[in-house]
Amino acid sequence: LLIRVSSAAMVVILAMSPARGVRAGRQTEGTASSLDLAQFMKISRVLTGFKDLDDDAAGETYLSALNARPEHVAALHSLWRRGGFGTDPSVTIGDLEASGLFADKVMREIADTVIEYWYSGTYVAADGKQRVATYIDALAWRTLGYRVEGPSTCSGDFGSWKEPPAA
Repeated sequence: LLIRVSSAAMVVILAMSPARGVRAGRQTEGTASSLDLAQFMKISRVLTGFKDLDDDAAGETYLSALNARPEHVAALHSLWRRGGFGTDPSVTIGDLEASGLFADKVMREIADTVIEYWYSGTYVAADGKQRVATYIDALAWRTLGYRVEGPSTCSGDFGSWKEPPAA
């Protein structure tokens, strides 16, 4: 499945596969500690382009899955530090791109993994198997422009589907 997501500051192309994920990368900061949910949500809002991202339950699920792998913990910690998230409250995807952060393979892969989790609603569990965190609230639906939730929900009155999407 290929998803192309456009927003004012970014175009992200994701190829989703259960085998995807961050490979063990270099770690130069010593033992990294896990990010808390607020830190992870801040990174997630910037990477996904959704400032109103507030699904803490999904965020907790994705963060727990990432924390199950030491290389992900180290990569997230490095992304937080190198991206300036702790010192600059207005970090944008453009700032990260301009800084050359994504030229680093480990940073690019952890960012892609976080984005993939949010947009697909799936994650890779500690056992290496892909799991579904959410279907209806996966961000991919919000990018379509005419749906804010997955197709298993009613999006209007009966027959609303016959009208073209709002521009």
